[in-house]
Amino acid sequence: MQKIINNNFDFRNLIKFSFITIIGQGIGIFIPLIAAKIFLPELFGSFSLSLAISLFFLALLINPTQTPFIISAVNEKNVSNKINKTFTIQLIFFIISILIFLLLFIVFKKYIAIFTNTNLTTIWFIYFGLVGISIKTNIVSLFLALNKKFHSAIVELIFNLFLLILIIIAQFYIPLNINIIFISYLISSLLLILYFFIFIKKDIYTPLKFNLNTFKVMLNFAKWQIFGLSAAYLVNWGDNIVLRIYTNLNDIGIYNLSYQIFKTVITATYIINSYYIGFVTINIKNKEKMINYFTNTRKIIFIVGFLGIFLLIIISPILLKFIYGNLYSDSANILIILMLGAILSLYNIFYIPVFNVLNKFKFIQFSLIIQILINLSLDFLLVPFIGISGAAISTLIGYIFIFIIYEWYYKTKIKKLIYNINPSF
Repeated sequence: MQKIINNNFDFRNLIKFSFITIIGQGIGIFIPLIAAKIFLPELFGSFSLSLAISLFFLALLINPTQTPFIISAVNEKNVSNKINKTFTIQLIFFIISILIFLLLFIVFKKYIAIFTNTNLTTIWFIYFGLVGISIKTNIVSLFLALNKKFHSAIVELIFNLFLLILIIIAQFYIPLNINIIFISYLISSLLLILYFFIFIKKDIYTPLKFNLNTFKVMLNFAKWQIFGLSAAYLVNWGDNIVLRIYTNLNDIGIYNLSYQIFKTVITATYIINSYYIGFVTINIKNKEKMINYFTNTRKIIFIVGFLGIFLLIIISPILLKFIYGNLYSDSANILIILMLGAILSLYNIFYIPVFNVLNKFKFIQFSLIIQILINLSLDFLLVPFIGISGAAISTLIGYIFIFIIYEWYYKTKIKKLIYNINPSF
């Protein structure tokens, strides 16, 4: 066992990185859980829909640039020991995205208010929160691009810890509401800008320099990510659209309590993608290391993750009952269904950095689009008859599909491409 760990290219560092990241994300999950405890299910439903709107805009313009930014920066740093060209393009993408968000909020503010069941004032707080999350996302990606994995994990930790502190302080002085939560996202992100200037040397990302070829490469990658991540957003949050049509805000609140926990687990699995994307970028042609990645590494991490998810499935009904009483009594059964999808996601996540590094992002995006079509189609079939349980079942079936299609693609296409043989492992 020790030999496997020692050969597992920095496995111990992965454990440390994962530990810090999970703590940060664990603190982050307290935000919706606290909101669910303080708010009635109906108001929590409005908060969940407001958060869903923010995450939609992130999926549309912010998240699609993160992976091409990391890959491009890693490659540039290997050549010149700087990332100023890639950083310049990413900064341009970020500024344009924030301005587009502003325009969209101005144009669609009334419709957003109707969908979230909030007022026009709250819409602007949602926008400020979106800007804060966007800043955090880009700073995390920057540290990952520089192979400063622990700093990227600490950024998540600082952001969520300060966010939690702000919300707790606010609750002591004024009743917690949606506006306070979203403005806290922006305030928390300001600390991260200070952290960025302290721990990243200026000469690594300056002078700012626009490079047309870098711009074209990143834009080409990002435009496919837009389709895929928009589809991924609908996989993660599209249920709310159908639930908004066929159910009430109370049911939406109950469903989203379970979904927030499920989404936290899904996000935790992406620690693997964040940690290994730099490694895969450098070692994609190293057959020995890639075999180890798909055997020893995945085996150990999947077993540990599976046991953690299984434990959560067992204790979640008890914990939800203890914390929320009967107010969210239906959330436990929803969570159990969703967690089965989390197990499949944990297994699949090892394919993501490999597909992206091999420029197979089109396959990822098309797969996600098909997944959401399956998910939403089943939502429209099941939710009118069995309510929020139908949404959970639809989500699970979508994850089953993506598990099958990724496994098929890896075995029929990627194995041969990486190893130039048909290895039996």
